Amino acid sequence: MALVKNSINLLHDNLVPMDKWDKIYIWITQVAKYLLILAQVALIVTFLVHLFYDHKLDAMHDEIMAEVELLRNRRDEEKRVNIVTKSLNELETLQESQVSLAKLHEYVYRLIPPGINLRSFGITYKEVHLVGESSSYDYIKTLFDNVNNSTKIDKDSIVTSTNQKATGAIGFNLTFKFK
Repeated sequence: MALVKNSINLLHDNLVPMDKWDKIYIWITQVAKYLLILAQVALIVTFLVHLFYDHKLDAMHDEIMAEVELLRNRRDEEKRVNIVTKSLNELETLQESQVSLAKLHEYVYRLIPPGINLRSFGITYKEVHLVGESSSYDYIKTLFDNVNNSTKIDKDSIVTSTNQKATGAIGFNLTFKFK
């Protein structure tokens, strides 16, 4: 039977034989000591793993932010490309419009008889506005008749007005739309 020191007195060894409960108590304290050491090691390992994965998560977050910035830049670049594409399409349409407006311009000039002096000539895609004067009502009547008899002009859109000026010239305004 082993003897255990039962006192804190260091001068006298009072050795008492260990009973069954003392052995159980010693065994529990020894096991608890090792379990506590094992728990601390597990805590340290958990802390290290946590640090490792935090570092990985930070790196992944940085990669995600870089990808987000790249996608934003691509979106902005796509907007710029779309604007340029739209501008080019509008430029092509404008060129086609200029060609058709030039043809309409020539057509309107053929309707104007000699003896008419134009002060202003405005033409848009489908509308024409003429302001001018003449020395005779006959020239203005010929112009109005040419416009009324044209197959390309919408008859319901023709608006005319004339006025006698103090100088003896006859002024007119003519507005119409093409079909």
